[in-house]
Amino acid sequence: MTKSLTAIALVMLLLPAFAFSYPTDLNKPEKYITNADIIGHTHWSSDTVWVLNDRVFVEDGEVLTIEPGTIIKGEEGQDAAAKTLVIARGGKCYAVGTPCEPIIFTSILDNVWDLNDAVSSACDATSRGKWGGVCLLGIAPINDPQGWNRLEGIPDTDDRGIYGINDPGSRFTEFDPMDNSGAFKYVSVRHMGTQVAEAAEINGWSFAGVGAGTRLSHLEAFFGADDGYEWWGGTVFADHLITAFCDDDMFDMDEGFAGGGQFWFGVQSCTAGDKGGEHDGGGQRTGVADDVMPFANARVSNATYIGRNAQPTFDLRDNFGGYYYNSVFSHWTYGPKIEDNLAFSTGSYQRMLREQLKFYNCVWYDFGNGNTSNDICNVTTPGSIQDVFEDFMFNDFDEDNYTAEIRNLNCGVYPAVGHDGVQNWKNFLSTDMVVNSYGSCCAEGAPDETLDPRCNDLSTTFRNGYAADWHAAGGWVDPLDADPLIGAHPEVYYCAGEAGADEITGFEAVDYPGAFDPNSNQIWLAPWSALYQYGYLDPSTYSGLDMNAMYTTDFGKPERYLTNVDIDGFTAFSNDTVYVLNDRMFVEDGEVLYIEPGTVIKGEEGQDAAAKTLIAARGGRIYAVGTECSPIIFTSVLDDVWDLNDAVSSACDATSRGKWGGIILCGIAPINDPLGYDRVEGIPTDDDRGIY
Repeated sequence: MTKSLTAIALVMLLLPAFAFSYPTDLNKPEKYITNADIIGHTHWSSDTVWVLNDRVFVEDGEVLTIEPGTIIKGEEGQDAAAKTLVIARGGKCYAVGTPCEPIIFTSILDNVWDLNDAVSSACDATSRGKWGGVCLLGIAPINDPQGWNRLEGIPDTDDRGIYGINDPGSRFTEFDPMDNSGAFKYVSVRHMGTQVAEAAEINGWSFAGVGAGTRLSHLEAFFGADDGYEWWGGTVFADHLITAFCDDDMFDMDEGFAGGGQFWFGVQSCTAGDKGGEHDGGGQRTGVADDVMPFANARVSNATYIGRNAQPTFDLRDNFGGYYYNSVFSHWTYGPKIEDNLAFSTGSYQRMLREQLKFYNCVWYDFGNGNTSNDICNVTTPGSIQDVFEDFMFNDFDEDNYTAEIRNLNCGVYPAVGHDGVQNWKNFLSTDMVVNSYGSCCAEGAPDETLDPRCNDLSTTFRNGYAADWHAAGGWVDPLDADPLIGAHPEVYYCAGEAGADEITGFEAVDYPGAFDPNSNQIWLAPWSALYQYGYLDPSTYSGLDMNAMYTTDFGKPERYLTNVDIDGFTAFSNDTVYVLNDRMFVEDGEVLYIEPGTVIKGEEGQDAAAKTLIAARGGRIYAVGTECSPIIFTSVLDDVWDLNDAVSSACDATSRGKWGGIILCGIAPINDPLGYDRVEGIPTDDDRGIY
C-alpha cells in the first residue's frame, strides 16, 4: 500500500510527547551473578542491577534475554578472575535496548547515575580495564586449518572458550555462515578491558566465528584498555558502531573475517589509541601460514575514523583483503600501512593488485605527514611499492602496467588483466577540515560538548587530476554495485577455491560520506550512548532530538505470517519485522516467546474458531517489554500503525473494534473453581491448551 511522507509527518505531530529518562542504577537492588545462575532460559529485568561475579557463560542450548534499560556491572579481577560475559557456541543472548532505554555494561565502580564518581570523572587511563567485556563465539567460517581456535582471555583449560568446528569431542562439525548468537542493539559497554596476561587485555566486544544470523546494531565501546571491537573470522554484519577513547585499535580483524558493516565511528584520545584498523587475514595460532582459506573479505561503508595524529590509519597485513567505501579518515600520521609479503603470493599488497583490497570513494584529510596523496601513502614499506600503492589509491592506473606482478601471484587459474583501460578508485583529498570538530575530548578530562563528527562542506574535496568534489564526482556508491570495479566482488579475481562465504545482502543508500548525515540535528550517537550521556557531543548534533521520531512503526518493514507451528522452544520476534498472526498462536508448556521492544504484531481477521489470538498456555512464558519510545504494539492487520488516517484508525467507532482476537495468559495461580481448573472462553473445549 502506497503512503505519503506527509502522512508520516502528520502522525509524528499527533503522537504524545515523551520526557527522556536515561537508565539509572540509583536505588536499584543488586544481584550478584555466577556462571551457575545461567540455566536454560534466563531473564534479566531492568529493575535490578546485575553484577558479574564470575566469568559467566551462556552455554550451548542456553538463552539469556536482557530487558531494555538494564544495567550489568562487572566486578574487578585480573587473569583467570576476569569478569566477562561469554556467549558460547550454541548459546544465544538477546540484549535489545532502545534509543531511550539502552542496555549498559560497565564496572562495579561506575555509578551510572553519577558522572562525578571516581571512574566517570577521571576519563583517563584510570577509567580503563575495570572489568572484562562481552564475547560472542560461534561456528561461522574461520580460516584456522584445524577448524577451531580458543578465544584469547579464556583459559585453555575451559573448552567453552572455543570457537569454530571439529575440536575433539565437539558436536559442531560444519561451518554455518548464518550461525545465530542472538541480538545486541543499543548496548553500551564501558570501562572494560581487564588484563588477562602480560600485555593482553579483553576487548570491549569480541566476535569469534560469529555468523550473519546474529544481529548487531548501535553498539558502543567506551574507555576500554584494549581494542574497541575485534573479529576472528565469521560473517556477521554490524551497523552503527562506536569506539571511543580505547587504548588499542578501534576495529581489529583476524582469521578471515568475511562480514562487514555500515556507519562505524571511532575517536581517540590524545594520549591513547593505536590504529583505526588493524586488519589481519591469516591464521592467528603460532605456525599457521597467512595463505589459509577462506581469505579475509570484509566490507565496510560510511566509516568515520578520527585519530590522535600518532599512528597510521590502518595496518593491513597477513594476507588481509577487504573494502572500505564512502568513508572519512582524519587526524592520523599516515594512511594505510600495507604489507608486501615477497615470499608468498598472499601479502596484502598482492591482494590489492588483484583488487581484493581497496579503498573506494573515501575522503582523507589532516595527516601529520602531510596532506598530499604521496604523504598519506608514504608509510607503506618497502618503499618500492609506495608509488604503485599511491597510483591505486589516488591516481589513474592501468592494470596492464602490473600484468607481470599479477601473473606471478601463483594463483593457478587467474585472469591476466581484470579490467580494460584506465581505472580510478575515486579517493578524495581535502583543503579543509572534513569534520566539524574533533572535540576537546581528545585531551581526556572533563567533556565540554564540542565533539561534532559530521562532515562539513565537501566542496573542498578533490581527486588528484580532477576538479570534481565528492558530490560532483557522483556521490555515494553501493559496495555491492554490479560493476566489478566498484563493488566488492572478489569472485572476479579469486583463485579457484579461495572465495569465502558472502552473507552481506545490502547497504543503506545515503548521500554523504562518513558515518553521519551532515544535515541532521539528530545524529545516531544520541541519546543512548556514553558520548551523549557524559556530555562530549556538541549540542547541535542532537538539538532536534525527538522521541516521537523513534516511536514504534510498521512503515517499510517486511511482514511475516505466522501459524502455531512457528512457536517452538525459544522463539524471538525482532523489531525489524511485522509479525502477522494467521492462526490461534499458543506459547505452550516449556516454550518461551521473546518480543523485542518496538515490535508490531498484527492479527488477521477471523471469527469463532478462526479468531487470531496469542495465548500463553500454562507453563509457557512471553517476555514483551517495550519502552516509552519503543512500545510493543498488537493490532489488526487492517491497521497501518504509522498512518492515523487509515480506515481502522480514522473511524474510531464501532467499525474499529473486533478486528482480531487478543492476548490471553493462562497460569496456575489459585482460582476458586471447585474443579481446580476451567477453560478460557473463546478457545474450543476440545483444545486443552485453553485450560487454566
